[in-house]
Amino acid sequence: MTIGLLGRKVGMTQIFAPDGTSVPVTVVSIEPNTVTKLRTPDQDGYTAVQLGIEAGKRRLNKPDQGQFKGELPACSVVREFRVESTEGMTLGQTLDVSLFADGDLVDVTGISKGKGFAGTIKRHSFRAVLRPTAPTITASQARSALLRPQVVSTAAPAWPATWVSIAPPFRRSPSFVPTARRTCCSSRARFLARRTHSSW
Repeated sequence: MTIGLLGRKVGMTQIFAPDGTSVPVTVVSIEPNTVTKLRTPDQDGYTAVQLGIEAGKRRLNKPDQGQFKGELPACSVVREFRVESTEGMTLGQTLDVSLFADGDLVDVTGISKGKGFAGTIKRHSFRAVLRPTAPTITASQARSALLRPQVVSTAAPAWPATWVSIAPPFRRSPSFVPTARRTCCSSRARFLARRTHSSW
């Protein structure tokens, strides 16, 4: 992993390419980063560079202040970057945007804005179960109704005589008599059931 820089997002804007197309960009404010600690394999077990920004912006407690030895500024934001070697790095050294050149591809990692005390669906990206508006039909019944053949009637569009589902004729015997599964008890539904049976 290579060295990086710490900054704060300012906002979004746009720039125009030479052909006139608009390109959305993110504006990041990067102040000089201070090297606050060098991690070595002999002392810490790994190699890393610790950078800090926003010195003097927030009052630190004594344990945090004790992390900055000597003339190092007390930075309120501190992060580490894993590197292969710390050669050429010294405590108190400052790094700025001169590390990058125009057109370099960078990896950006940030913290999203707070969403407050959210519920389970919003917090964990769940999806609510959409139930039918009819109070006599549950979600499980709606799913099971899709598994059997249905006869939809367009002659009477008004509720309740809208559709009648017919039981599938599995294992038909000579004495087979088809039965109707009605979803309502109106005379119109019984008439549709008899008419459908007679067509068999």
